[in-house]
Amino acid sequence: MRACLDSILHQNTTRRLQVLAVEDGSTDGSAEWLKEQGIPTIFLSENTGFSGAVNTGIRAADTPYVLLLNNDTT
Repeated sequence: MRACLDSILHQNTTRRLQVLAVEDGSTDGSAEWLKEQGIPTIFLSENTGFSGAVNTGIRAADTPYVLLLNNDTT
């Protein structure tokens, strides 16, 4: 996840990118890491699967466009 977020946050673009993570109830320390990094995140209390998580993020987004990325994308 670190490589993915570093890649997004260091894009050379004229537009400011907004990041919103959806933490899907994992138990691998992801939630704690996201909190430590100050990444805007929706924390789900249980795993809702890929479609549940991305639909939650899409509904919460307040931007005209949304790009979905898995945490292993760089």
